[in-house]
Amino acid sequence: MAIEINGQHTPLTTNVNEGAGKTAAQNEQNAKSSDTKGRSAALGDSVNLTDTASMLKKMEASLSTVPVIDEKRVESVKQSILNGSFNIDPGRIAEKMLNYESMLKNA
Repeated sequence: MAIEINGQHTPLTTNVNEGAGKTAAQNEQNAKSSDTKGRSAALGDSVNLTDTASMLKKMEASLSTVPVIDEKRVESVKQSILNGSFNIDPGRIAEKMLNYESMLKNA
């Protein structure tokens, strides 16, 4: 359930005393830093991806096409349950539960 609130805009405020307590040298350094940032943005920033990052991006794209649920397997299990041929192995279930518990303790 979403709640919609209209007309509740918080105005942006600035700190009037932003420069208070700073020395002239600190204020000058901040101005230089700001100017340098502006120039580097004007020249253009660049990003270089490593081969590993590019490979991961390709893998992500190919994995996005793989379905999360194996519909054939789900249908097979459904049919096995309906016709009474689904085999439950309590020993295997217990083993998997114990393995899971040990993984949680080690994490």
